[in-house]
Amino acid sequence: MSQLSNKLSDANLERDRIKFLSAKFQEGHLITKESRDTIEDLIFSCNPSENRILAEQRLTEYKKRYPNVGRAWSQRSEMEINEDAINALDSSYSSLVGHFMKYATEQDFPLNVRMNTLHRISDFSYKFSHVASSSKFQLISNWLQQNKILTVGTQGTTNKANKNFKFSNNVITAISQLVESAQNKHFTSVSYLHGSPGHEQVLPKILNDISEAIGIEVLLFIRNPNIGGNKYLTGHVDVILVIGDTVLIVDYKPDMTPRFSTTKIYDNFARSFPQVSSYALAAIDQLGLQNKKVYSVTFNKEAAWVYEPEFMLKEMNDFMLANAQNPDLPWNLYFDL
Repeated sequence: MSQLSNKLSDANLERDRIKFLSAKFQEGHLITKESRDTIEDLIFSCNPSENRILAEQRLTEYKKRYPNVGRAWSQRSEMEINEDAINALDSSYSSLVGHFMKYATEQDFPLNVRMNTLHRISDFSYKFSHVASSSKFQLISNWLQQNKILTVGTQGTTNKANKNFKFSNNVITAISQLVESAQNKHFTSVSYLHGSPGHEQVLPKILNDISEAIGIEVLLFIRNPNIGGNKYLTGHVDVILVIGDTVLIVDYKPDMTPRFSTTKIYDNFARSFPQVSSYALAAIDQLGLQNKKVYSVTFNKEAAWVYEPEFMLKEMNDFMLANAQNPDLPWNLYFDL
């Protein structure tokens, strides 16, 4: 493993990130990432049963395909906006419009934010762990039975949950278009890691094809002055859609699934809930969306799951405190739940 270890050293990313990925590698979890992710993520996506030579070959192929792999995380923003859609927003979205126009041009976090980031929202997707699979299975089953999760397919088909969400046809159509945008048929190649198109393929298609999509790879950063100076929570939202007074904070998860069983629960969409719910609450804070109907969406080519972000983080808090031995719930530092 010496060559792999050297690559880890060369990448020089934060110790906690490396420590976490190393633990996941040893546990045998398959971690798949996209072009905006780091060399470490790719190395540890290799199945532990594969030998070192094959791992090296996969790394080389991936680096050729995605030349941006290995860039420092704070320099990886590829934020793009739909100016026509943004210009059509009314004055109640003034904070959002100002943020989009500023950071789509600057393409990076302010220096003080980069230097003082305490948590990255993307890491929250790994916090739904160290709990029995059967308990997770029961929790997700309850959410679905209680209509706390709206499932949307490519044809706008939904489960019974929309009687609670009460989305208009326009909102359902926009969500179904997300799922349609991730279908393999639209692309000449897909990732060999998860058999689906990557972020760098799907997100630009969404921005081009869905009129309500106002931006992709949107920079967000908020801080809690009560936790010791200027310490920030930062992240990149894959997609933001605005349909009237409804705002959808969207994350594409090609390596997860809306299907679930007790043996595959680690790969279920629910693993993304702390991450995507935190994106939504951070967006409400920074983009001035307090008076809007803001929802989180996790999707891929199979389906989209829609859920209320504050409810879901509260549920995660209760579940993890009751079932995990040492629950790690960093979002509570930033959101008053």
